[in-house]
Amino acid sequence: MNSKEKERQSDATKDFVKDKYFEGGNFLLKLRQTLVTLAFWWMIIFPLLTLINSVSRQRIWRNIYRWTWADGLILARDLFIMVILSLLVFIIIGGFFLLRNNRNLKKNYPERKTYDEERAAARCAILEEAYTERFGNREFRENVDYYSVLPEKNLDTGFAHERFKDGGYPYE
Repeated sequence: MNSKEKERQSDATKDFVKDKYFEGGNFLLKLRQTLVTLAFWWMIIFPLLTLINSVSRQRIWRNIYRWTWADGLILARDLFIMVILSLLVFIIIGGFFLLRNNRNLKKNYPERKTYDEERAAARCAILEEAYTERFGNREFRENVDYYSVLPEKNLDTGFAHERFKDGGYPYE
């Protein structure tokens, strides 16, 4: 890929969201985010395991705390509060992102092109030429009521990809 194609590709993708976690490299970032995620999951799972271990008839996990009834009421209340607050935060943040995404879909994305217009027009021309060669001119194709395609004129699975590659506009 030459520098002009790289520049065109970077122009086309500059508006998309990028996440350094999923890019190559960034080992320390991946390690830090993974450890923080695991720590927060442990903060959610451990109290639930304690609750399950305590309300069951027998101790399920030996190394996890088993509370008495007085301790359990406080823990159950705290867990209930934590779950309710988590749901509220999730609903508020989820609603915010839903509204933001809907606004972007209605207002921002229709105004911006997310593809290379020149490349798309060239590919359309390549396909139009191939269709004309196989099935007749455009006017005929659009105005005919019934048309039977001969088996040898059927399109192969990779037909468009091959034509784009031969025409100088391959898929990347």
